[in-house]
Amino acid sequence: MHILIVEDDRADARELSSKLIAEGFAVKQASNARDALNCANRLHPDVIIADIDMPSLDSVQFAQYIRKTRWGRLTALIARG
Repeated sequence: MHILIVEDDRADARELSSKLIAEGFAVKQASNARDALNCANRLHPDVIIADIDMPSLDSVQFAQYIRKTRWGRLTALIARG
């Protein structure tokens, strides 16, 4: 299972990534919504865990974009504050 973590706080992103990798998940990280969209379009992750307070694009806009893609309709979106 591929998981994309979108988090601008590097320490939080590392901590969450480490826990998920230890559980056997394939994890990629992005520090902002634009990088996350680029990564997601290449990777087509099964799950996206995204910070609610993203710079440059809010979480609602981000989720709407993901849902408009063919691959994103089945992607689990998890918001974290």
